Amino acid sequence: MKTATLLLDLSVDDAATCIERRLVGDATKVDDYRIPGLSCKVRVLVFDQYYFRVKARLTLVAVLDDASGETRLRATASGGGGMIFDFDWGASGSFFSALRDALEGHIVGSSEWP
Repeated sequence: MKTATLLLDLSVDDAATCIERRLVGDATKVDDYRIPGLSCKVRVLVFDQYYFRVKARLTLVAVLDDASGETRLRATASGGGGMIFDFDWGASGSFFSALRDALEGHIVGSSEWP
């Protein structure tokens, strides 16, 4: 499992659109949950993709919010680990690379990015 945070110069909805354009096709969008009634905007995107190298599905969860006044993306990629060994042969890193590519040019800060 890998988790990271990015700060973006896009709105929550524009960031979600960039992510969807890049990931949908390779991955399946499982959910796009919008939390209504808040003073800030929050969206939770969930993607699923089968990776042959690990013979398993990986899930990417992207939580976008603007609660701090700037758009923040918290992303977690998980899955692919077996019952004995918990590694994915770099598949979660590939999922993260696609996410980072989708937001290229709009990243203004990051932490813990794999």
